[in-house]
Amino acid sequence: MAYSISDPFVRLTWDDVERWAGAAVVERGRAYQRQGRVTDLGRTQEGALLAWVQGTQRYTTRLTIQARKQLASECTCPYWTDCKHGVAVVLAYLQAVKEGQSVPTVPPWPSTPPIWKPWRVSIFLPGISAPTRSRDEASGFGSARPKPI
Repeated sequence: MAYSISDPFVRLTWDDVERWAGAAVVERGRAYQRQGRVTDLGRTQEGALLAWVQGTQRYTTRLTIQARKQLASECTCPYWTDCKHGVAVVLAYLQAVKEGQSVPTVPPWPSTPPIWKPWRVSIFLPGISAPTRSRDEASGFGSARPKPI
């Protein structure tokens, strides 16, 4: 994907990111990005960022920009939104832009993200295998998230 000055992510400042996530979360996300924990970074046709981030587990994270440079993220981690994984993704994207690296276009995440069943996320990132599930996770016991009603 080619970058342009109209790309809302390119126009972000460090202050924008800190205002969104808070200084402590930004520092943790920055560490994740520097450690190379963001993989398979892509951009949907709608302009959202989508990537895997290796944390305690491997999480799928999606970022969008709302009006007035307001970031919003969804993640399959226990925080679900506005987490260090999201910060790592936006910083990885900005690093790719700075280095002139290509970021491929990927299929969109559905309007209702697969938060309840993160092992199904691989369908949104072709060619990526989903993390394996334990027997407890498959049955719903020991999962970090409650099952939907």
